[in-house]
Amino acid sequence: MSGKSLDKIKKWDMILLEASNYKVIVGLASSDARPHLILLFHGKNRSYKMNIYDILGNATLYSELLDMIGTAFKKYKGVIFSLHLGCYQSRDSPHFHAHLVLPIDRYMKIVNRFLKPPVAPEYWSNLEMWSNKIIIEGKKYQRNDLINISKINNISNPPTTNTQYDIIFHTNQPRIGFKLSCNYTDATLLKIMLEYAKEHGLDDRKKGGCHICLQDDFYVDNEFSNIRGYIQMDPVNYYQLHPDQKVWLDSYRKTTYFVVT
Repeated sequence: MSGKSLDKIKKWDMILLEASNYKVIVGLASSDARPHLILLFHGKNRSYKMNIYDILGNATLYSELLDMIGTAFKKYKGVIFSLHLGCYQSRDSPHFHAHLVLPIDRYMKIVNRFLKPPVAPEYWSNLEMWSNKIIIEGKKYQRNDLINISKINNISNPPTTNTQYDIIFHTNQPRIGFKLSCNYTDATLLKIMLEYAKEHGLDDRKKGGCHICLQDDFYVDNEFSNIRGYIQMDPVNYYQLHPDQKVWLDSYRKTTYFVVT
């Protein structure tokens, strides 16, 4: 979360959902205006120095986390759950937290409905400019990514993972979709994506980074509209894993790169 540390929650943050160990807040600081709710540890549990893999190994905390995600999906009708790992994880907020991304119009309705303190006018203007902001930032990142990729020797045989799911590579964005071949739950899907991220070093700040995402009635794009879970990956990492690097790289150069999560 940019703008301020999540470990210093101020009056400009409203609690929307609460459970024994977690809460969901909306931040109203003008510098951090974006359609993201934040899921984090509740109260005294903020002192937990735990990451998502620690939570995965704790049945109680993992179950309650999934319940909280499910509640947000049902309550807000259109959410992308996003967990930042590796170099995409905030240095200012190292403790566990995740993002719940909504369409701007739905997010604004939530803020208006639960608003108690007055919000600075610049908050609304910054929020309205958010979509343009991520496009502008995407162009800058894309230029740097292409330079970094050009320094890499092509990998003729990218690594594959032998699992019970099918990996779907996005045609022009650095996203991998996960589609299981059998009935599954969010608990299984999230666990599989986290295992994949660790297997490929995406949780290691020195090796790369990613966003682990679950989407529900709000899809990152039409190509992944039938995908429940995906990993938004660092483009350099994605290039190294892609089975047809040249084809993807040519498409990536021509596309508008953006990250909503």
